[in-house]
Amino acid sequence: MKLDSLKKNIVIKAQDKEQLKTLYSNWIKYVKENKTDEASENIDKIFTILEPYYQELYPPLTFEEYMADMNVDLTKEELAKLKTLYEEAQKAEKDKDDELSMKKWDQFYEILRPHFKPVPFEEYMADIEFSISNADYAKLKQHYEEAVALEQKGEDEKAGEQWEAFYKILDPYYEANREILISPSKLTFNGQDFTPEPETN
Repeated sequence: MKLDSLKKNIVIKAQDKEQLKTLYSNWIKYVKENKTDEASENIDKIFTILEPYYQELYPPLTFEEYMADMNVDLTKEELAKLKTLYEEAQKAEKDKDDELSMKKWDQFYEILRPHFKPVPFEEYMADIEFSISNADYAKLKQHYEEAVALEQKGEDEKAGEQWEAFYKILDPYYEANREILISPSKLTFNGQDFTPEPETN
């Protein structure tokens, strides 16, 4: 894990640095011990501390900026609806109204969804760093393609069932390769590297 988006023009408070260092070391420890809840709790606390710094570095994008990299053809009516929903979602996030924000984002992507081209299965799996049996690979492809097709139709509940089946096959591979995949050695903030404390017996 490397968080180097906090550049030199952002100064992290000394107290925050110490908390981040401790939380990161704890996260490493809990991950290695397979204590998922504790690991998640620590990583959540890390991002809670980092959030104000991130907001200072990256203020919310305007609608036009957000849409700039989306290669989709939209009508004027769709663009107008999307802009309204985007601004309402941003306001809800600012007001800490998670339920309303989620509702607005759901409506936003409901309009966009038909315009997205799904990522091919092979491309989706390209970053996997371990071997998967041919039989499981074939099953994964089937679940992936069915999930994507269902999402395109807006059938999210059925798509969720396919994703659940997909990760039921894939998760044991992640578990078996945990030591390869989870080997963070340092956390970088503000140009300074932090390493986990060495384990002592």
